[in-house]
Amino acid sequence: MKSVHLVKNLLTRNHPLHAQWFITRKCNYRCKSCNVWKTQDSNEIDIIKVKEGLDELRKLGVVDLTFTGGNPLLREDIDEILKYASKYFVTTIYDNGSMAYKKIDALKYADYVAISLDTLDKNKQNYLSGIEDSFEQKKKSIKELVKNRIPVAISSTISSLTCYDVIRMIERYGKFFSFNISLFQEDPEETQFKIGEKVRELETKDKKKMAKTFERLIQLKKSGYNILLPEKVLKIVKNYFEKDERSWECKALDNFLTIDHLGNVSGCHLKKPVTNVSELRKFWYSDKAGRIREENRKCKGCMYLCYIDYSLPFRLHTETVYAGVKSILREFTLIK
Repeated sequence: MKSVHLVKNLLTRNHPLHAQWFITRKCNYRCKSCNVWKTQDSNEIDIIKVKEGLDELRKLGVVDLTFTGGNPLLREDIDEILKYASKYFVTTIYDNGSMAYKKIDALKYADYVAISLDTLDKNKQNYLSGIEDSFEQKKKSIKELVKNRIPVAISSTISSLTCYDVIRMIERYGKFFSFNISLFQEDPEETQFKIGEKVRELETKDKKKMAKTFERLIQLKKSGYNILLPEKVLKIVKNYFEKDERSWECKALDNFLTIDHLGNVSGCHLKKPVTNVSELRKFWYSDKAGRIREENRKCKGCMYLCYIDYSLPFRLHTETVYAGVKSILREFTLIK
């Protein structure tokens, strides 16, 4: 069922391939770069509505689905959500590292589990997470996932405080683990998502330092280190820091979309809601949706690497998706 859905939708157009669902607004960390823990909301759509939303995404043609939050593993029904989602999508779920080792049975349904880790410096990581033993929790989660043969992606945020730490982690472990890279950024608008927090010590204002960091990432990528972002994205960001040029066009609400914990849909998490997931297909092909896409293509409001990735004119946007799809297609011996 999953294989047929993926192959069919990878070969057709005029629909999104990626959806990012902020499935909860609850979190048990106090990260410096995030404000979700300051504005938590115990309200969230129930499992029935989640499944209806997943059906809507499937019928629309979504292939790659990411669950994030808050911490999605804090939902008591996350096992049922993952089990249902895994029937149709290449499914990634994010964890700050505090819950994965407690939720192994549920995580066996995921194609990837992304654990946030920005540095191998225990004290620095605990400081960034706002939790005294966060580093040990993250290590424990990674070890348990590996032990149970569940694919792990290390999710690292590059900031002025961690750019060299991230490079050292990849140099040390990038042959064994996949790394997903993001760039620290505050969210400029107040939306229902509001995630990025302004923190002066994390700001990436030293453009030469950032360009040098991304040049090294490109070198590591070429050398076979497992960095999930395509080389083209790394080059785009390096060029941005070197020349202050944006050489891509945003495809929010075109190639990708985001959903909040109440089921509200936006092109990206920096934009206000445009519809609800239960009415997504009806909205997707409307004139209003077309006008919003045109506005989004002109937007220059962020440097989120995942959105750059999803905006590229490449049918398998991320290498995470490619890895998941390739493993599924092997069942049909379409890819050797």
